[in-house]
Amino acid sequence: MLSDRDRKLLYLHRHGSSVPIPARLCRLGMEDYDEIMALNSKVYEEVGDEDIYASENSIERNLSGEGFALGVKAGGLLVALCVFSWVLEDMFKVVEGTYLDSWSLEQFAMRDIVVVDSDFRGNGLHRMLISASGSFIPSTRRYVISTVSPRNWASLKNVLAEGYYVVSCKKLYGGHTRFVTWQDLDDPMVIARPLHLRIPAEEVEHHRRVLAMGAVGYELDRAGPDLFLRYGKGIRRSMMVSSFLGDSSLLGDEDSQVS
Repeated sequence: MLSDRDRKLLYLHRHGSSVPIPARLCRLGMEDYDEIMALNSKVYEEVGDEDIYASENSIERNLSGEGFALGVKAGGLLVALCVFSWVLEDMFKVVEGTYLDSWSLEQFAMRDIVVVDSDFRGNGLHRMLISASGSFIPSTRRYVISTVSPRNWASLKNVLAEGYYVVSCKKLYGGHTRFVTWQDLDDPMVIARPLHLRIPAEEVEHHRRVLAMGAVGYELDRAGPDLFLRYGKGIRRSMMVSSFLGDSSLLGDEDSQVS
């Protein structure tokens, strides 16, 4: 658990009430297992959409050393949580068939689930938990992956805002389509060259083809009721610095997703 000094004090608003509720950000342990499973089940039942929330997470293993969990408790109740995992077989399923599968899984961590009680949505808890989790990932695990349904654009917006990039689109969790997102904590990716590509949310095959050609998704765009994902050419920040020092070839067509 976080120390008393590290437990961040928050003030949240419950839907339908103007009275602020004091809450705390805390690291969760096995003693919180029942609350974690209850909140996860509650959100799943409220949404009622397997294509968004189906997951093969191993929460008990994550809490027992193969990952970690952060939560927000308001009035003594768990109202939001974020689970990270480094269970090797789970991570391999995500990276298999992508350009990431040749890298050592010992360097990876996976953001497994983020759920927020519907009564407390609108407080920015989803993005706050993703942001706060960075300081709990072991320094040996420089790459962080996650999966997001192409239909869950609110979550994708939060993930992209925290420095992740869409690098693949594949079937996972019993045949459900997922974007695979990735970031390098040691040498982050930046967009060296935006491409003139804005792909509508529902055009999954178009996303898959563009990602297979080496582009990365980096930003959401809205035009009226329609949502689009913007694509560009990614490059490591260290190599971008090199290009400013005179090696302009780094921005050429030969760049890969993670040059």
